[in-house]
Amino acid sequence: ARRDASFQQARVLAEDLCKKVKGIILKVEEMHEMKWVTYIEEKKKEVSGAAHSHATECIVLHSVEGYIGGAKEFLEWTKELYEMEPRLDTKASEAEAQKRFEEYKKSSGNAFCFVDLKFGEGKETSRLVFELDMKLCPKTSQNFLALCTGDKKEKGEDGSTLHYKGSPIHRIVPGGWVQGGDINSGKGNGGSSIYGKVFGDECFTIKHDRRGVLAMANVGPHTNSSQFYITFKSLPYLDKKKVAFGHVIEGSDVLAKLEAAQCKNQRPVQPIIVTECGKL
Repeated sequence: ARRDASFQQARVLAEDLCKKVKGIILKVEEMHEMKWVTYIEEKKKEVSGAAHSHATECIVLHSVEGYIGGAKEFLEWTKELYEMEPRLDTKASEAEAQKRFEEYKKSSGNAFCFVDLKFGEGKETSRLVFELDMKLCPKTSQNFLALCTGDKKEKGEDGSTLHYKGSPIHRIVPGGWVQGGDINSGKGNGGSSIYGKVFGDECFTIKHDRRGVLAMANVGPHTNSSQFYITFKSLPYLDKKKVAFGHVIEGSDVLAKLEAAQCKNQRPVQPIIVTECGKL
């Protein structure tokens, strides 16, 4: 995954290996953590043997030798066959991972934000990271981003504070979606946008075609406010009915935790609260 330090350490070593040894052709597939989770499960089906138990955020395959392993095994393999050590140490690898993420953010032209959730009465929080499509849905994305940062100091038309912080996850439909963003009552019947009580449907280009799609909840055409949902799977029947405007790029474990949360009538039994949120 892009922000995994061990992956970046292995990537740089592989690039150095290609410069040193003629005839080696390198193919690197770099992706966000959420996409990686789906990718590795599909890759395991393609590759037989030990790859089925692969669990790290880096996988190395050789056209002749097949499955080598993760970053650790690749470093050992390179040292044994080519007497090469990684150029980046742990600290440098972490810096490289952050650098690659910053480069991606800049080149994408999109906005990136996070939401930290607290499950129950514990102190530990879990983070979801989102990429918002500023090209296809700039207005909808800006609404969500502003509600994450809380930069709008004026109240919403319903008197609500225009900030997701402190609001609950109020609905979970296993196999469907998780919903939050009611910044008024927290019960799922309120909310307000930064543009007024509601605003219009901007674009239906982004499809509900995977796990982790971020979209606006509504009660009919052109009734978007602050409520949002995240899909647990592909939900094509929502296309052209709800405006999808982004994706979860990190936090696959958090999404799984949300889907597994104990509920009664689709309401979490233990409170799940946004403790912090903002722009990356």
